Amino acid sequence: MRGELLMTGDYVNRKLLNDVTSYDCNSNATYVVKKFLKPYPSALENKVCTDGCNKNNTKRLLNMIPININIITESNFKKIKESIDSALLTETICSSCTSKAEFVYTISDHIIIDTNGCGTCSLEHIPYYLTVNNKTYILRGLSHYISTNSEDLNCIGHYTAYCRRSDGFWELYNDCEKASKTISKSSEVLPHIIIYTI
Repeated sequence: MRGELLMTGDYVNRKLLNDVTSYDCNSNATYVVKKFLKPYPSALENKVCTDGCNKNNTKRLLNMIPININIITESNFKKIKESIDSALLTETICSSCTSKAEFVYTISDHIIIDTNGCGTCSLEHIPYYLTVNNKTYILRGLSHYISTNSEDLNCIGHYTAYCRRSDGFWELYNDCEKASKTISKSSEVLPHIIIYTI
């Protein structure tokens, strides 16, 4: 599976001896979501002029829901809903008529949140339920980044996946291990992507 992802990505590759191909796969979880989940956006962003000129109304598909990183880091991930609500209240100026323009968001049946740079938290601090635009979402999982703690710039980290089961237990999936394992909800994680679905 990992090899198939590498071959379909935009990674630089070069042929080596004996029909071996080397891929420079310097990327993160955000890149993977944008590249491979592009057909499945989390939201549709519609910029609308409140004066009704309609000249510069734009629509844009978003792979990930916008967030206010400061709210997440200050609350240790407990206020993800407030972080989303804050980011969705964005207003701007219409470039045609200089009236106020606002962003209207249509949220899909899943929400993917980029939390890279928000720091670590305990799994139990991530809200299980999230209500956005009158839809209730359930926490399904996250990608966790393991840093190398190395001074060598050529060292890379590793991603693992945590899935929250309907019985409330967490499971850790690590492709370097033979099987998944049950994890305590008090485990500390460094989430780069958090996933909610209806």
